[in-house]
Amino acid sequence: MDQRGRDHTNRSAAGRIRPRLIQCLAAGLAATGLALALWGAGWLGTWEGRAWDMRARLLSRWDRPHPDIRLILVDQASLDWGREVGNWPWPWPREVQAAIVDYCRRAGARAVAMDILYTEPSVYGVADDAALAAALAAHGATVGAVFLGREAGGVGQWPAEIPVPDFRLKTESDGAGVPPAAVFTRATLPIPEIAAGFRYLSNVQMAPDPDGVYRRLRPFGVFDGHPLPALGLAVFLAGAEAGAPSAEAGTPSAGAGAPSAGAGTPSAGVAAPSSGVGAHSAGGDAHPVEARLAPGLLRIGQRRIPLDAGGEAIARYRGPASVYPAYNAAAVIQAEIRARDRALNGAGQADASPADAIAADLAGKYALVGYSAPGLYDLRPSPTGGVYPGVAIHATFLDNLLSDDFIRSAPPWSVIALTAALALLCSAGMAVCDRPGALAGVGLISLAAPVALAAAAYFRSLWLPLAVMELAMVGAIFGSLAVRYATEGRQKRFIKSAFAQYLSPAVIEGLIRNPDQLKLGGERRTLSIFFSDLEGFTTISEGLPPEALTDLLNTYLSAMTDIITEEGGTVDKYEGDAIIAFWNAPLPLAAHAAHCVRSALRCQRRLAQMRPALAERFGKPLHMRIGMNTGDASVGNFGSQTKFDYTMIGDAVNLAARLEGANKQFGIYTMISEATRVAAGDAFACRRLGRIAVKGREHQPVTVHEPMFREDYESRREILIRFETGLDAWVAGRFSEAGAIFSTIAEADPPAAAYAEMCAILADDPPDAWDGVWVLRTK
Repeated sequence: MDQRGRDHTNRSAAGRIRPRLIQCLAAGLAATGLALALWGAGWLGTWEGRAWDMRARLLSRWDRPHPDIRLILVDQASLDWGREVGNWPWPWPREVQAAIVDYCRRAGARAVAMDILYTEPSVYGVADDAALAAALAAHGATVGAVFLGREAGGVGQWPAEIPVPDFRLKTESDGAGVPPAAVFTRATLPIPEIAAGFRYLSNVQMAPDPDGVYRRLRPFGVFDGHPLPALGLAVFLAGAEAGAPSAEAGTPSAGAGAPSAGAGTPSAGVAAPSSGVGAHSAGGDAHPVEARLAPGLLRIGQRRIPLDAGGEAIARYRGPASVYPAYNAAAVIQAEIRARDRALNGAGQADASPADAIAADLAGKYALVGYSAPGLYDLRPSPTGGVYPGVAIHATFLDNLLSDDFIRSAPPWSVIALTAALALLCSAGMAVCDRPGALAGVGLISLAAPVALAAAAYFRSLWLPLAVMELAMVGAIFGSLAVRYATEGRQKRFIKSAFAQYLSPAVIEGLIRNPDQLKLGGERRTLSIFFSDLEGFTTISEGLPPEALTDLLNTYLSAMTDIITEEGGTVDKYEGDAIIAFWNAPLPLAAHAAHCVRSALRCQRRLAQMRPALAERFGKPLHMRIGMNTGDASVGNFGSQTKFDYTMIGDAVNLAARLEGANKQFGIYTMISEATRVAAGDAFACRRLGRIAVKGREHQPVTVHEPMFREDYESRREILIRFETGLDAWVAGRFSEAGAIFSTIAEADPPAAAYAEMCAILADDPPDAWDGVWVLRTK
């Protein structure tokens, strides 16, 4: 195809794609609008929660928990131990619980948080409460639990006998107010005797997302005008004030068990990171800690806690609860009891033991005490799967605060922009691709892109909503496919139904991919052109009834058409018994001349096979004449704006038609021009028939040939060589010599007989000027 043809094809493709692109983009925008509307209305919350949980489960394995967090768990084994050694039901005597705090003090734990509510005096008496309060005060950096709520229970105002928390909340701007969800009207507090021993009281109330999974924590709650930090924040503040106390001399002796789970135990004495809060000794005068509240942010010194619209922080879970090294509460109590026994007995330094390992591991760490026994009802669903002890969720908050990597919500404007951009890119891809494989690839990439972006955002501590983007992608994909089916499906079905009987499947697919070729107009292209006609068909048709004639034509034309389409040809039209076809349009076809000639030879062979049966059915043998030429012609849709045919016009077309008729002059059935022979190359054997001037082209003679399969040529080689010798004499004007040569093979070769007759005429009346051209007087 020349440059002009290529430019036309490119313009046609652009013109075809442009309206489809606009329609698919409109479908993408509609899908985006629907997805964003559902997202904004909160209807995708459950699906987004599940998508976030999937990210947390898969990606948290690359996170590492902060090394300064330890859990002491009242697990089922601890409860069983209590019943065995002391016949203690839960709650244990508070003197026993005080042993945990004392052990943490001896080990040098930075701060201790008790995720246990002490709402009633001990059943073991006042001394029991006093023992726990003394242990808490002795450590200094301890945190107690308060449960804030809005329903019945607890008290409605802060009790005068409990000190007001040393925690102040200041707003940084007019737009930064306390979210209504952070204000509570009821509080369940510890009894005053124990509350006095804690450095901080903290809110342990947690609310799950609507699907029941705990993904968020409230950094503070406000009750009766007093803000209370969450337990994770309070233990951070207590530890920051206390610094890193040294372990008490005389490490507790053996008896405790090893950690119940977790990563490799860090070495003792790991320094806690700087908190950014002014720290002072636990024994000095405490001053209120001030938190600054800004829109979407809570500042604690240099620490920043991003908040969502409800004033909650999104926790970044590190994996299952077992990621934090945890110790059995019973084992810690036993270690403390043995340490006291050793001190009373004046024992010297004990050898290394599991208890020593626990004490060394707790040095400088934040110790959080809570429940993991199922019967104590503090197990919560988590994003990373399974259940989490409530205290481990508070540990996750502390971890995020120490590591400064809370999850932030992506700004709504960025979600809207990204969702729209992805949906439009998806729609554009679906519009410009034609092959099913390419469409499937665009769809898969479009569905994978939001997942990849959401995963990348997770590693940057950003919650990028996945459900809305995936919904927009699905909508864009199916919307674009629906547009294509609605607009192009009708066109494809029309093309297939209209041209299935005339074009090969490959040509039809080409038209489907480029339907602009069905518009009015054409292009100049080199074609190989095929004209065929049945010999004596007028006589045959006159002797047959209409039904038989129709049956004959359908049988004949079907067989010939199948061969033409198999060879990549395009059937231009049928004119009665005549077949007009061409090659190299509308789709380019390499070696189109060879395909054209092979098609003709196959048609002749197939008709020869069918001839006996057709003669028996219809009483007449059928013979077909075929003429072929290769040359430039205009091909395309010609007609009116409302009705047109895909056809060809041009001088090359007329010559092919004349060559079909020229077969009669030579008594043969297949003829090709010199242009077709050259274009076909050595694909077939040919017998040169000479130079002829057909009617209407008397001044434009053309060399013609009779093509044949090579095996046919070999079977007639001697006759064909003899014919070539006679033809040379004919061209030289030696008519008598030529006639004598042709006469020797005239009975076996119709072209030789035709030449012998013509030589006799010219020998008697030689022309004045001879150029070797046989001028045909009939079509």
